[in-house]
Parts: sequence; structure tokens; C-alpha cells
Amino acid sequence: QRPAKSSAVPPRSAFTAGPRPARQGGLQPPPRGHGGPWGTADPPGPTAILGMYTLMSNKQYYDAICSGTISNTEGINSVVKPDTYKPVPDEPPNPTNVEETLRQIQANDSTLEDVNLNNIKDIPIPTLKAVCEAMKTNTHVKKLSLVATRSNDPVASAVAEMLMENKTLESLNIESNFITSAGMISIIKAMYHNTTLSELKVDNQCQRLGDTVEMEMATMLEQCPSVVRFGYHFTQQGPRARAAIAITKNNELRRKQKKA
Repeated sequence: QRPAKSSAVPPRSAFTAGPRPARQGGLQPPPRGHGGPWGTADPPGPTAILGMYTLMSNKQYYDAICSGTISNTEGINSVVKPDTYKPVPDEPPNPTNVEETLRQIQANDSTLEDVNLNNIKDIPIPTLKAVCEAMKTNTHVKKLSLVATRSNDPVASAVAEMLMENKTLESLNIESNFITSAGMISIIKAMYHNTTLSELKVDNQCQRLGDTVEMEMATMLEQCPSVVRFGYHFTQQGPRARAAIAITKNNELRRKQKKA
């Protein structure tokens, strides 16, 4: 016979509270009191090392980067004063007398070589067209600027006709106007009949000119070696690369001609 099983529970004293055995192969926490150069304390953060115990604002951070030192160690808890900026005055209005300038162009005045009508927004469209009409036969004006004059496609057509007949103008600036792709195409095509204009600026029109206009611009620069400066921000990589190569070749050709 098998002996009967005992149901007696061993006394509490039988369970001894001793140190838990260490796991074999497990990670053990590092012992305190041997923390290297910092002793038993936790290593300080980078802000404490730099003497900066609070956060910095963006202005203080970038000032510290520029100067190489932290000038304000109190952080954003200190009094922050606004930066003092020098007020920039507005540009004075264009003092050009439009009617008098038009009469000088029509009279082919030899003292007038630079016509600057920039930022005069109240010039009537017929007056702008009259300026272009007078420029057809003018032999003294070398620079014409019509920036921000609210010029539109009818003015662009007048500019195109002027470019096909004028043989003296060297610089034309019609940026920041209301010329569309149709008006710009007429100006670009007129450049094929002009051999004296060396600088043309047509950027920042009221609307995007489109890929067709940009391709025509690149073709014009390749076939018009007289143009050495062209002001326009291309949006397509192909025309931009072609235009850059053409401008480089035109400048090199101009340099060789001057050297010869």
C-alpha cells in the first residue's frame, strides 16, 4: 500500500527572505556611486554644461550661433526687448515729366539718351503708344524703361513695331506690366529684325506667359547674337538651359568682337 499524502502546510518560517539570484545572461543596472567624472549624480545635460538652465527663444539662439557665445544665460525668463529696426523710407515718386519727355523724343533731342518712365501708373495708353511711335525714328535714346506703367498688349504691339524700325536703342525694360503671352510673342518675334538691342527685360508680368513663349524666347536668344542680357525667370528647364547657353555664347562673341 502507498502511504497517505500529507496535507500539512509548512510553517511561514520555512520561507526565508534572501537576495534574489541574479539572472544568467541578463542586463544588470549599473552600480550607483561609480558614475565616472560626475560621481553618484546623473550627468548634466548640454544646457547645464553651457550654463543655460532654461529655454532660449529663436532670436537668442541665432544670436548665440552668430556670436559663438551665449550672452543671456537666463533664457526666456529674462526681459526680452524688441529689436530696433531703422525705418526704410518709401521711394520718391518718379519726377519725369511725361509730356515733356514725349516732346523731346519726337524732336529727336540729342541731350536725351535715357527715358525712365518707371512706376508712373497714370500714363494713358495712347501716350505710351505715342512714345513707342516716336522712338521709331529717334536716333539718340539708348535706354527705354517702362516698368510698372500698366502697359498692356496694345502697348506691346507698339513696342514690337518700334523694335523693327529703331536702330539706336540698346536697352529696353518692360517688366511688371500687364502684357500677356500674345503681346510678348509679338515683341520676341520683332527681335529677329533688330540688331542693336543688347539688353531686354520682360519679367514679372501679370500672368504666366506659358511654355510656347519661353521656347520662342530661347530660340530668339540663339538667333540674335546682339542680345547679351535677358531678364526673365524661366519656369521650364529646357528653355532655361537653352537660354543660358545662348547668352554665354553671345557674351563670348561680344568679347571677341571688342578684342578684335
